Parts: sequence; structure tokens; C-alpha cells
Amino acid sequence: ANAGNDQSVLVSAGVTLDGGASSDPDGHLPLSYAWQQTGGPAVTLANSDKAQATFTAPATPATLTFRLIVTDGRGLASLADSVTVTVNDVAVSNLTASSNGPTTLGAQTTLSASANGSNIVYQWDLGDGNTAGGSTLTHTYAAAGTYTAKVTATNGAGSQSATVVVTVTNEKPAIVTGGNQSVKVNEFVVLDASNSSDPDGHLPLAFAWEQTGGPAVTLSNPASASPTFTAPGTSTALIFRVTVTDARGLANTAQVIVNVGDVPISGLEVTTNSPTVFGAETTLVANAIGSNIVYEWTLGDGSPAKTGAIVKHTFAAPGSYTVIVVATNNLGSATKTTIVEVVNPKPVVTRATIDPPPTIGQNNYTLTVTGTGFMQGSVVYWNDEPRPTTFVSATELHAAVTADDVGAAAGGEVSAAASVNVRVVNPAPGGGSSEAVAINLPAPVDPNDEGPIGDSSGTLFLPLVSR
Repeated sequence: ANAGNDQSVLVSAGVTLDGGASSDPDGHLPLSYAWQQTGGPAVTLANSDKAQATFTAPATPATLTFRLIVTDGRGLASLADSVTVTVNDVAVSNLTASSNGPTTLGAQTTLSASANGSNIVYQWDLGDGNTAGGSTLTHTYAAAGTYTAKVTATNGAGSQSATVVVTVTNEKPAIVTGGNQSVKVNEFVVLDASNSSDPDGHLPLAFAWEQTGGPAVTLSNPASASPTFTAPGTSTALIFRVTVTDARGLANTAQVIVNVGDVPISGLEVTTNSPTVFGAETTLVANAIGSNIVYEWTLGDGSPAKTGAIVKHTFAAPGSYTVIVVATNNLGSATKTTIVEVVNPKPVVTRATIDPPPTIGQNNYTLTVTGTGFMQGSVVYWNDEPRPTTFVSATELHAAVTADDVGAAAGGEVSAAASVNVRVVNPAPGGGSSEAVAINLPAPVDPNDEGPIGDSSGTLFLPLVSR
């Protein structure tokens, strides 16, 4: 028997065992054949009674042994002859590696490897310190970045390696604030980043607002998407920064500028306590809709301008004054004109004295009138007759009275007692007459008598009787 030479075949290959070289020295033909497997994973022999038997090699590497016994035409069997078939893997070749990247942080990355060969074992170094096996696998990378994954394909015939670059992205949140704002002073303001999103879907988003410029304001809730505050009372620019962070810790920032402007001026009006009495303060009040308004007054009397919503001024003379106020802020101005009337006071008489006391033979007297509201131009009336008047002060006037005046008051009787109406008239504007008061004059005294009626000063005090 001759089982042929030992063989090396590939897995799953078709194998022929060839005993055709067997012979019989005696020439006792024909020969009969009997093949039998004696070792290794069992295979199915076809034509095991023929010179050439066949089988399919196992799918995995193995060592198979067979024996062949040949019997001649006289029935004499040979000794068994053995043959060994070594089954080997198909060598690894054409290894490729791929991924479904780029992938977003937190999502699974799928890695795939393929190669020619048999019974290949794939082992991966994922590039982030982790390893895994399999021709196809999924892996979630812990951080964004670029990773080089290496796969090694191995079988009984050897190994081959390949790499693939895996990109894991984490895009910053997309911040939507609606842009810069323009508001009015003292206005309620909302900062709004609520429409922000994350391209990778890494939610929830965290918000952090802070003011980086302008007069300090108080944000209602800086950690919310839409904090609020009240704008300052003056024109200014406020700068804010919002930081939006996704659930994976990646942040983005944006700036919002809030321009705070004045309210335009409108509805300017002026009120005053005019007409005012000469010497008293005139109060002027301006009022307008608007913000941060500066009021400047031109008072119409040549005096320096004054500022303020409320001003007080004492005019130097009676008269009619054209007062102009200009209201100004950053957005413009408005002008209003008003007329202020400054009038003379109405006088009040409280007391009258005559000096010297009425005396027979005395021709000229001085009537002293006291009261309030007297001025240059005030005239004392004696029984409705104006008398030459001298202004002494706002509380005192002197009027010249003659003996004829005294006598006329007594009905032409030089020595008779008399009653006189005394009043004071101030000139226009304003002014006018005081209330008339009656004074009783005693009969003139004879200088040869012991003395006048009155006090030791020689002044006669006349009682006033109001009418």
C-alpha cells in the first residue's frame, strides 16, 4: 500500500488522498483499497474504497491522519500505510478599517474591519486607552478629539494591522440673544438667550449672565436664560456677557449691548404765581414729559439765566416780563414763553400822626403815615385830596398839610375840631388805594394856653376810626 505523500492544504479546501502508487509484487490484480481516518477532526471520506478518496478540509486548522490498506486479487492484504494532511488557515490580506465618524461627543462610534483570510480574530486598540475585539464594534469616546484606532487581524497564518482616524466632535452651543437693544431710561429690560441651542443635542444648557460694562445694575436671575433688570435713570451703554454651557461642559459666549436713551421732551408747560407784588419772589415752575431734562430760564429783565425745574426770582422793578424756558436733554429741546406780571403792592394804612399839633397861627404841618406796601410814587390823600408826599420807607410816608387843609377839614372854622379821611394810593401797575381811615383832629390850641394836647414830645397822636 502506498498512501501518497503528506499534504498541506487550506481550510475548507477539497483534498484527494491518492493511493494510486500502490502495487502487488506478484501481479495478483486487481487491487482493492480501504481508506480510514485515524486522527484529527472527523471528515467524510468519499470513495474510501477507491484508489483516490476525497474529502473537504475542516474550516479550522487541524492535523488529519489517514491509513490505506490494499488487498490483492488473491485476498492478501497489505500492511497499512499512513498519510498526514495538515490543514492551514488562509493568510490574512487586504485588511481595511473604517468608522462612521465623525461622531458627536456622547454618541456611539461604529468601527468595522474586513480582510481576506480564514478564522481571523480582530483586536482593536481604540486610541483612548480602551481595547475591544470583533470585526464590528461600537464605542463611546469620553471626550471630543481625534483618535487613531488600530485593528490587528490574526489567524494561524499570521497577522496584519490597519488604522482608522476617528473624529469625535462637540460643537459649542449656538447662542441666540436677539442682538443689541435700545431702551429708555428706567425701563424694564429683559435679556433673552432662551432660543439658544446645542448642535450636538447635549442638553440641558446652563446659562450665566454677567455685566461687563456701564453703570452697575442688578440682574434678577443671572443663572436663567432670561434675566431682567431696570435701566438706569441716565443715558448710557450697558454691556453684558452670557456664557452658555452644554451638558458635556463645552461653553460658548456672546455679548449683548443695551443702549439706554432719554425719553424725548414733549408737553412742556410753565406755571407761575404771577402776578406777584413788587419786592416779592416770583416762582416759576416748568414741567415736561421726558428724562434727564435740564431747564434754563431767561427772565427777561437782563439778569443772569437760571437753571432748574423750579426757580424763584425777585424782579428789580414792576412791569411785564417775557420769560423763556428751554428744556433740553440728549434727544433735543423744547421752548416755552410766559409773561410774568410784577405789580405794585396795595398799600395799607395803620397809623397817622400830625406834627406839630394843630395850633392857631401854625401854617404848615407834617402828616406821618405808617403802614405797609408804601413805595416811591405813593401819594397820601387828605379827604380825597392828594398831598405832596415824601417816601421814607415801605412802612412810612410824610405828607405836607397846611393850615388851610386843617381848616377845610373843620368846615372853615380855624378853631374847630375836625374829622379827616386819610388813605394812600400806589401807582400802577397794580397798586391802588388803601382803605380810607378817619382821624379826629382836636380843635387847634392857642399857643398862649398852657400847652398842646399830646405827649411831652409835642406830637399829637390822632386816633384812627375806620369807615
